[in-house]
Amino acid sequence: MPNDKPKPEPKPSVPTPDNFGLVAKAVFDMRGELGKQSQLCETLDRHYMEQREDIRTLEKLVETQVLELKTSIKAMNRTMYAGWILLLAMGGAVAWLILRVWEILLPFLQVKLGLPAR
Repeated sequence: MPNDKPKPEPKPSVPTPDNFGLVAKAVFDMRGELGKQSQLCETLDRHYMEQREDIRTLEKLVETQVLELKTSIKAMNRTMYAGWILLLAMGGAVAWLILRVWEILLPFLQVKLGLPAR
């Protein structure tokens, strides 16, 4: 095949003053862009570090809030337990009081209504 011959690589041309100016301009433009990119990377890194500190602060705040919530729930559970005990004690006292009043009132009603008393 006629196209199997390797093509010779083109030799770099000798820079002329016109070419050198273009190459220098391109190099300086690339250097400027790299400087901007480097500055942007530093800014992003700084923002990341600030946000990381903020996140750590928020995590600590959440941990303290959860601890306070657990403490409040425990106190509320104890209060509810004590409330139920108090309610049952008061219910028992009221039931006892009603029985005593009924023991006194029943014979009195039986006498007034003319029913035989025990």
